[in-house]
This record gives sequence, structure tokens and C-alpha cells, in this order.
Amino acid sequence: MKKKIFSMISIAALVLSGFAITQVNLPEKSVQAAETTKYRNVMYYGDWSIWGGEGNFYPKDIPADKLTHLNFAFLDFDSNGDLKFTDKDAAVGAPVGQDGVQWNSASSGILNAVQDLRAKNPNLKIGVSIGGWSKSGDFSEVAANPTKRANFVKNITKFIRYTNMDFVDLDWEYPASVRQADLVDNKNDEGTPKATPADKENFITLLSDIRTAIDKQGTDLNKNMNYR
Repeated sequence: MKKKIFSMISIAALVLSGFAITQVNLPEKSVQAAETTKYRNVMYYGDWSIWGGEGNFYPKDIPADKLTHLNFAFLDFDSNGDLKFTDKDAAVGAPVGQDGVQWNSASSGILNAVQDLRAKNPNLKIGVSIGGWSKSGDFSEVAANPTKRANFVKNITKFIRYTNMDFVDLDWEYPASVRQADLVDNKNDEGTPKATPADKENFITLLSDIRTAIDKQGTDLNKNMNYR
């Protein structure tokens, strides 16, 4: 089933106008099999991987049959906790090596491609990684402020529900570690200039709030969300 999603300046207004994400309902036996897996083989898939300079490593090239978890990396956010893509074309616009898929179509983008991988590999869970080395600059402010933290949590739960993800990964690099932006190597690097010693406790609070919110979302949907 295809489901329209709207422009992602803020997930509160939903995401990505004019694009679609394929919704996949996993068979119950597939969910049970994944839950009993004894190990996790996790891969981060960067949205930059589809472009020529990186060798065009497309989602279809991922050894999904060898993985338990596939992380789409990375989603960014601002100081208010509103989510945004680091590369919108890669996420929802480009054909990403999919046969018969055109630019800006209902099946374009990495988010659709990883849904296809999961449909073909019942062992696989797909999720989104937020932050990363160059996009962790707003974690400190958002985690410390109850209002901003609540907005961030709300937007995360909306995103994973609307894109039918299995989990969310917070890649905060690193709590309580001050780092100035390295604009020589990456002009979009935020650094972590606002980091404080309180980050460690605030990170725990943020994780707890997310856990509570996605568990409630699972209950509301009458579905075992199993975001682990």
C-alpha cells in the first residue's frame, strides 16, 4: 500500500509532499522469527552512498540476507526538535538503482528501497538513525529542554509510524563532549559546541521518553512495535 507523505520541514506537519512510502505488513511468523534471533548484525546505510563519487552503492546491493538491522543514515533535526533530511533527493527523490523507477515517483528514494529489502528478507528490521558525527549539534539543547524534547519525541514517533520503520537509533556523537565544527572537511558539520556535563543524564531522559512514546504508539495501533 502506498501512503502519501508531506514536506519535511517539520514532522508535526507530516513529511515530504508529493512522495510516497510503501507500507509493508510483515507476516506474524516473520516477526516471531526476528524476535528470537540471538544476535544482531547491524549495518548503517548512508544516504550519500547512491551518488557517483561514492561508487553508487545502491540499496539493492546491500547483503540484506546477512543482516538483522538496517539503519537509514542520517536524519537531521533542528534546535526545536523538528526533523529534516540531510539529503532529500536521496531519501525520497532519486531512483537509487531501482529498475523501472523514475525520479520523484511513488517508488523513488532510499526509504522505499529499504522497504522492498525488508519485504524480501523477513529476517530484516529497518530503522532510521538520527544525528551522526556532523549532525549532533542540537542534541544538547533539545534533550535539556522539556518542551523541545517532547516535540522531538513526538516527531520521531510520527516519522517511524508514517514510514513504517521498525526502530529508531539516536547517534549522538557525543554527550558531554564539546567539539567545534570542522568546516574544512565538511561545510555542513555542526560540531557539538553546546555540549554540557548534563548531557549524560539528559540523554537517559530522552531515551526513556522515546521508549514510553513508541510503546504507547504500539498499544494505540494494537501492534507490537518492538522498537529495540
